[in-house]
Amino acid sequence: MSTVAPLPATGDPTAGRRIVIISGIRVRHDAISNIICQQRRTLADAGYEVSVLVHHHHDDGYPWEATVATSWELLRHPAYLEADLVIFHFGIYYELFNALALDHPRHARRVVHFHNVTPPELLHGRTQRSAQDGLIQLAIAERADVIWSDSLHNTDVMCDYTEIDRDAVVAMAPSVPDVRERPHDDSPHDGPVRLIAVGRFVEAKGLSILVAALASLPPEVLSGLRLTLAGSIASSDDAYLHQLGKEIAAADLADHIDIVPDPPDEELIDLLWRADVFVSSSLHEGFCVPAIEALAAGCRAIVTDAGALPDTVGGCGVVVPVNDAAALAAAIEREVDVIRRQRAGEPQARADATAWRERVGAHLEQFTPRAAEQRLLDATAEILTR
Repeated sequence: MSTVAPLPATGDPTAGRRIVIISGIRVRHDAISNIICQQRRTLADAGYEVSVLVHHHHDDGYPWEATVATSWELLRHPAYLEADLVIFHFGIYYELFNALALDHPRHARRVVHFHNVTPPELLHGRTQRSAQDGLIQLAIAERADVIWSDSLHNTDVMCDYTEIDRDAVVAMAPSVPDVRERPHDDSPHDGPVRLIAVGRFVEAKGLSILVAALASLPPEVLSGLRLTLAGSIASSDDAYLHQLGKEIAAADLADHIDIVPDPPDEELIDLLWRADVFVSSSLHEGFCVPAIEALAAGCRAIVTDAGALPDTVGGCGVVVPVNDAAALAAAIEREVDVIRRQRAGEPQARADATAWRERVGAHLEQFTPRAAEQRLLDATAEILTR
């Protein structure tokens, strides 16, 4: 068992304690990168000395961040050598993670925060190979003192690929930034029912299935429907995005689907605020931050049963079988009917909407910045004072 230096005489678990957060990348519009930045800010605000070491970042970086080329360089980096706690984030193979295979020179405590690995069969080329290597590399996580996991599904995956005890995994659901809530206006509304899907344009997000579902809707449903696809182009598959455009044109859906590339944060929040239903047709998710953001913005939700999606939306969304365009179309048709009845001011529809909002509020409490920050601080203090 690893040991740590004794607490300072003050008894303050943060005083003088150094924490290093390690990841393969830190780039814009990346879920793991966002979690890293949130963790650093929370820990630094609590009084810890926090550094972030990554293999690659997209810009000039921050004063608290440095790039490290290899795991051997990491093992000699001053921030790593002086750390009391090291947090390795893991979502795909990266060379720096191999440093976990060797003992820390000062016996710092080490955590693996597991975000899951996209199944290799959903990927192609270099990313497929990286995912395959990542599942092999995951065995090194057994060397960590503690495992943090974003979701129950991620815990299942971690325990399937390692000898880690499920009871030893600490739940560490991410913080979802506050999204301003839509005003609850029960007066009649005009205009199309708006669907929104948020994420990269890659095969694993199942967008072709969503297009096929829309194409199969009855004309009277489709005529009053509009879908927004919002996501990062830089992180997408160009060939898949081109193919998706052809599928939209072939289905004669160009007048019903808007593609919004790389929306700034405020624009994305506005898109969610104006949407009626969030849809995820994904084939795999280790969590799904946009689903929580959409619920917080007042959107209803339809998701597949892939990965962590059912747990993420809790009892606040409709769950359909993955890769089933017919089931997805039927769910969309039902949700469109719900929205239209609410807009018409039907008493039962309004009562159902009020009850739904109460369920959403209770479910989202665990993902508020306040709850997530406390979860992180409690887990950090526990491992440092153990």
